[in-house]
Amino acid sequence: MNKNDFLNETYQAEKAEEPAKAGSGKALNPILTVVTLVVFIGGMIFAVLVHSKQPQLSVMAIGVIFLYMGIMALCTTKLDTRNFFILIFPIIGSAMVLIPAVNIWQKRHHSPAIPDDITFILIMVYMAVTGLIIVIGSIAARVINARVYTAAVEAECTELLSKRQRGKHGYHTLYCPVWKYTYAGKEYTSSENVYSNVNVPKVGETKEIYVDPDAPANICSGELAPTVLAVIVGGVFAAVALWWLISRFNA
Repeated sequence: MNKNDFLNETYQAEKAEEPAKAGSGKALNPILTVVTLVVFIGGMIFAVLVHSKQPQLSVMAIGVIFLYMGIMALCTTKLDTRNFFILIFPIIGSAMVLIPAVNIWQKRHHSPAIPDDITFILIMVYMAVTGLIIVIGSIAARVINARVYTAAVEAECTELLSKRQRGKHGYHTLYCPVWKYTYAGKEYTSSENVYSNVNVPKVGETKEIYVDPDAPANICSGELAPTVLAVIVGGVFAAVALWWLISRFNA
């Protein structure tokens, strides 16, 4: 058995063992499921019930949902340039909780408070700006990478670096492929230092990657999907917020 076959078998064995290894997290699974349902369903019901009399509490309830989902995503996902858009959830959730909370505290202590309408406007502006930053940042990163990593080379996966990470369903293994390629007559071995368990190549598999001609050891996979997903998520948040703001000012 050669090295490539051994590494491939090791990778497949680790993938097969993941459900068993995740068993240590089974006790947490039902608890997290219940907590998630309580936060989501309870938050939505509470927001609807208090919307007419306590609109700021309604906003806080939705903010708690956003914040919880964002924290869960950050705890179960390794943050990198391909999925940084998930930051939009805890960022917007924090604003939706903190701004109304400060306002309610000021009212109860007879301090100057922001009117409810202004509070909603501030949150929507914050949401629109955050969404636009995600969209523009994702596109800008894509454009910059396209200008920096301009040389296409055929690379072979020679190794799968692995690391264990704890998620909401227990532990799982993430992989970082190491690529060997030749550029300008010189052989290089490099990786993007991005760990994932999605679309993991097999050892020995070949793929076209992009290198920086000025620093051939730096590589980029050139995948389009992460950028598209970030643009969609950021665009939806920005579009909803801008639609609300335009409707509000036209009313």
